[in-house]
Amino acid sequence: MLAPWLPALLWAFALPPGPPPAARLIIASERGRGGVLQLYMAAADGSGAKRITRGDAVEPEGVFSPDGARIACTVADPIHNTSDIAVMAADGSGLRRLVVAGSKQQCCEPSWSPDGRRIAYAVLERPSGGAAACHLWVVPSDGGEAARLGEGMLPAWSPDGKTILCTVVPAGSGEKKPAICRMDPDGGRRRPLLPDAAMAAWSPDGRRIAYIGIGECGAMNVFTCAPDGTDRKRLTTLDDPFVCGPQWTPDGKAILFTDAARPKSSVAEPSIHIYSVPAQGGKPRQLTREGGMNFVGSGSGIFLLMAVLAGPD
Repeated sequence: MLAPWLPALLWAFALPPGPPPAARLIIASERGRGGVLQLYMAAADGSGAKRITRGDAVEPEGVFSPDGARIACTVADPIHNTSDIAVMAADGSGLRRLVVAGSKQQCCEPSWSPDGRRIAYAVLERPSGGAAACHLWVVPSDGGEAARLGEGMLPAWSPDGKTILCTVVPAGSGEKKPAICRMDPDGGRRRPLLPDAAMAAWSPDGRRIAYIGIGECGAMNVFTCAPDGTDRKRLTTLDDPFVCGPQWTPDGKAILFTDAARPKSSVAEPSIHIYSVPAQGGKPRQLTREGGMNFVGSGSGIFLLMAVLAGPD
């Protein structure tokens, strides 16, 4: 049974896969905003967070462009349950919409191409009485016509720009576990890479892929593997259904992820925090201390997966 606070978070989407180009990161947090998530710029260890968004409509998704000058984000309309793709300067100014969602659509998970010229993103559609579906699109980062790549969510460009990883949920009824697939930037040559896995992220040098492995009863942990899916290494032993992410630090030495901290009181709501684990394995370290929800760059990808797996409204 889903925790009672999850339905309100189903509009929060996936952790953008690209690492920032410098020792800084984007945190989405509800600190000091009465439950309204805003984007903050922080040091790589989560300290010194400074708010860069001011309105109540900016959804908690933000990812740096390769040169660090811009941030791609989503702009939500919670009343109509839609969200658009937008770009703004790294200080939060000059927000401009690139993609405007249609009715019953949520555009989410912006991911920059390595040359900064394109942004891949997902479009979640939940028609009344029908099963949720998610497809990948790509749009020029300066604006223009978007092109559809095919089924999938959580896009992640390889550092050389030749491959996009995505998460795909099998169609049909019954238990459905997502899998990670790889494809060309135009959507061609799609092939499976990792079963029972989601939320892939390339290391800065392109030699490893971090992802969330999904075990029995939805237990999730952080793993890494080689680009061809071999040499899989488990980095955490949390076995928690709320482990999400992941995102590499710019130096490739650690992986950031999100997890829900256990409340000390049975009546208290869980807090969502940011953690860091060494890329070679080790004990995770909690980076955020504020109560409530804190994400690296965006809301956690688990909520998007739940929205798709839930099926019809």
